[in-house]
Amino acid sequence: MNLVDKLNLDLAWARVKNDSKTDFILSSYLFQTYERHIEENLKKLQEKIAHGYKVSEVWDIDVPKPHFVLRPGSVPRIEDRIYFQALVDVIAPEVEKKIIPITDKVIFSHRLSEKPNDSLMFRQSLWNEFEQKVRNNFDDGKTVLVVTDIVGFFEHIDLNILKDLLIRFSCDKEIVDSIYEILKSWKRRTNINRGIPQGLWPTDFLGNIYLDSVDKYMLRHSYDYFRYVDDIRISCSTIPEARRALKTLVEELRRLNLNVQTKKTVIYYGSKVKSFIDELSERMAEIKDEVKEALKEEIAGEIINEAKYTELPYGGTSRIEFSDIEDEVEAELEEKKELIEIESLRKFYEDTIKNTIPSSKHLRFCLNRLSQLKDGIALNRALDLLQDMPYESNTIISYLKNFPDNKNIRARIIQFLKSDFNIYDWQEMWLLEYLFSCKDLQDSEIDYLWNVIEDHNKHDAVRIRAILLLGRTGLSDHLERLRVLYDKERDEYVRISIIVSLREYDKGPRNYFYNLCKGHSASIDQAISYMKEISK
Repeated sequence: MNLVDKLNLDLAWARVKNDSKTDFILSSYLFQTYERHIEENLKKLQEKIAHGYKVSEVWDIDVPKPHFVLRPGSVPRIEDRIYFQALVDVIAPEVEKKIIPITDKVIFSHRLSEKPNDSLMFRQSLWNEFEQKVRNNFDDGKTVLVVTDIVGFFEHIDLNILKDLLIRFSCDKEIVDSIYEILKSWKRRTNINRGIPQGLWPTDFLGNIYLDSVDKYMLRHSYDYFRYVDDIRISCSTIPEARRALKTLVEELRRLNLNVQTKKTVIYYGSKVKSFIDELSERMAEIKDEVKEALKEEIAGEIINEAKYTELPYGGTSRIEFSDIEDEVEAELEEKKELIEIESLRKFYEDTIKNTIPSSKHLRFCLNRLSQLKDGIALNRALDLLQDMPYESNTIISYLKNFPDNKNIRARIIQFLKSDFNIYDWQEMWLLEYLFSCKDLQDSEIDYLWNVIEDHNKHDAVRIRAILLLGRTGLSDHLERLRVLYDKERDEYVRISIIVSLREYDKGPRNYFYNLCKGHSASIDQAISYMKEISK
């Protein structure tokens, strides 16, 4: 059987399309355009594979992390991604059977769907179950916990070790060789034979199985070891046992050219284990009790003030005591459950975020819940944190987008983008994303976008965002300037973004320009066809 016949490109496309819903760098128009001609595109891809398909270079974009260090981010082209997904899909079912079973509750991340040909490669997230296992072990008497994760896990995966692992799993050699060649070609700029892209389903799967030898070694030596990706926990009964377990883990990771993060490695014991796992829920419960108590006093005070005395059955009156109205107070508290939730969350914000640099865990917890309530109490603080927590720009912008067309947010974003703190391409992309929630662009925003577009030192992914934003204005002078840019660009995705941005142009000159662009590539032609279709 030749390579093409082993691949299910239809399944691979379905999975790539679903996986792309959490993408940020590639515009949704690229996937929509590809899907409009999916039969033709998959047939052409099949032909390319039959004749020795070579993948393109990935888009590299550095992602900020805490302490202002960076991790590499890599985004493959759509066709490359489908091919790579199809290859991993071939080996995944058999490999999944050979790693520790999901029922053993050891590996909680990226478990292959049990449903054959499922368009979702991973059917469920087991993070909550991962945390619950710590609680269960603690309740069972294992009151010491090793907490650690791996330094730069995905960027340090050794491609030769990964290839050998797949061969030991008796995977199809032609498939393994093809996977290896793709991963190696994606690293050709650095000439380093390690590192796989993070955040793609097939690389998530490969990363998961890379630790197979460590997983099994720790269990063979009777450690209560479990993990979610590279977040590792080991439940122990004593501190010496925990230290031995950590020593063993470090030694086994070294065999894979990996190591633990010193700053994130802690041995907790006793009540500190519970505090570690339930810190947020315990703190919120405390705050909620405080809010309820204050509200209870307020309600009781109002009731007592309305009727200071009550008539006695045998005549006369008696001053009302709290015990007389306790049921009434509790009933009113029940009616104010939503208010209690809001006030508790606001107090959590005041305590943990307003005047400090919070942990990512606290920030996400707070902003995600404030987003659900559409509560703007944290707007200014969230904007402040763009400077100190660039690595949480996605969390911050997702919160800010609940308040579209907000003048203060827009002014602060442009101010930040023009400042010396605008250092990271990844963060700049997220800040521009907010402007997509605004109806019209202001002059200061338009000027900034043109500066981005004309600055070829900017990352193409940032420039594409700016091009698409300016195209939404529909103003002929902007569209004319974008049209002139077309021939100066060499990246196909940038050219497609110009094609997309011109969809608002006057139909006559737009279609004339589109016709002049036809024939540059199949992708350009398909983008033109799609834009004409949706702009009728």
